[in-house]
Amino acid sequence: MENISNKTKNHYFKEMEKMPNKPPSDYRMKRMARRLHKDFDRIWLLYEKGEVTFVEWKKSLHKWLQAELI
Repeated sequence: MENISNKTKNHYFKEMEKMPNKPPSDYRMKRMARRLHKDFDRIWLLYEKGEVTFVEWKKSLHKWLQAELI
């Protein structure tokens, strides 16, 4: 993606640095994390098109990362 804004990119990398390097162990949690990751990707594309706000993008990122932490 060439048109990623600096605000989005910086926020994403800051949040990813906070993540531990521990994959979820339970199958259901892995499945939920994958689903939320796909949803985040969809929201990110909509954000780049201008169809959703930064707050919605940030909320989707937070949901996905929280599922990864469980």
